[in-house]
Amino acid sequence: MALVATASACFADDYELYIGTEAENGEVTDYVLVEEGANYVAHRENVTQFPALVGCDAYVKAVNNTGAAANLRIAVTPEYDNSIGSAGLQICIGTNCRGDVVEETVAANSTIGGSTADHIGYSDFVIAADMADALKFDSKYSVTMSLGNVERHFTITFSNETASVGSIDLGSSEAEYFSLQGLPVANPEKGCIYIVRQGGKVSKAVVR
Repeated sequence: MALVATASACFADDYELYIGTEAENGEVTDYVLVEEGANYVAHRENVTQFPALVGCDAYVKAVNNTGAAANLRIAVTPEYDNSIGSAGLQICIGTNCRGDVVEETVAANSTIGGSTADHIGYSDFVIAADMADALKFDSKYSVTMSLGNVERHFTITFSNETASVGSIDLGSSEAEYFSLQGLPVANPEKGCIYIVRQGGKVSKAVVR
């Protein structure tokens, strides 16, 4: 008989790194734990607060669950970059924006990021609406993101296509949930981290 995890308590990792590619009304809607070696696709979108602009972003969040401050570092290098016009990639954590490397201190038991202001992408640059169709983002960057003793290497592809579905595709089959110890979970609880298997893809994710 298969064991099913039934305990109500769940435990977070000391450090958690998240990425998202979809946002609605200023809220990121698809954060997932960053996977080593994964490729995430960010699609072109209209910047809703400035309808005359367009953007293309991936959103970042870092969580420090320890009792001591930790350094967050995000670095990007182009694998290829076809952006044109006034577009150019930058990393932003709040108002701290850099072209290729950004560092911030994450206080004990706190979170940095978690809004559309915290991103890797193009949206803070002035791109006139009549240039939108001419923009050829279709660029790919290697990213290293680290917090405390956790480091992840992954890529972000910035697509010129407008997204109609979520950019992180887990497939159409029903999701299966497992505890971090690998035990099946019949009723996953909100706010807990699980291993999720769906459509042939396995990832760690927080249940919303």
